[in-house]
Amino acid sequence: MSSSAGAPASRGESTLYFPVDSSDDWVSLESKDLPEDGDKILDLLRMELVPLKLWHALAIEYFRQKNDTENMMKVLEAATDKELESIQMYASQLHQMQFLMYDAMGASYTQKAVYDGDEDAVKKSAEMYQRGENLNPFDPRTWLSRAWTEFC
Repeated sequence: MSSSAGAPASRGESTLYFPVDSSDDWVSLESKDLPEDGDKILDLLRMELVPLKLWHALAIEYFRQKNDTENMMKVLEAATDKELESIQMYASQLHQMQFLMYDAMGASYTQKAVYDGDEDAVKKSAEMYQRGENLNPFDPRTWLSRAWTEFC
């Protein structure tokens, strides 16, 4: 985890720091204390206009700490919501960060396809990689990830 997203703690745990909009204050959240209901944290992310890189870090922490793909996907899907395009603060980072969100969702669907043999997950994975490729057609991560879906 990068230093901007949180400081490493013991046993692979992290502390995520979320800025409070229009102030110099921060809210800290230890990864072991992630709420069971991801909708609660989504309200905070939206209300405080938390940078998208922290949405991504939070989603990854749900997977790393709790193997919670449901809440991970909730956060990633919310971060790719069209309504974020109208928020000026996100304008400069939107496409690059949404690219990373689609890539993470594609990876999650690929994992589900590999482990569960889920044909629908293969289709969803390809769709996520296509969305990412539409945002950044020259990033080799998408090409490599799409190649993995061919093995599913």
